[in-house]
Amino acid sequence: MRRHPAYDREEQRLLAATRLEAVQRIAHYVEPLPVFLNLEQRFSRMVRNGYLARNPISAKWVRQIRAGFPDLTGTAERRTS
Repeated sequence: MRRHPAYDREEQRLLAATRLEAVQRIAHYVEPLPVFLNLEQRFSRMVRNGYLARNPISAKWVRQIRAGFPDLTGTAERRTS
């Protein structure tokens, strides 16, 4: 996960304007901190837990979809006739 920018000691001898352009590489530096890893784990668990309630193989889920969205399942037309 960690990624350090490329660095060459010879760059210290370059002109100031050229060195300034080289400094832009710092934007690609990544240092994963424990708080970021903790947040990633929390979001990942939240997403996975959300999928549990929407299991399309579950009979309960099918009943809920049919009750909540009768137009999608064609049951609305059968009720009116």
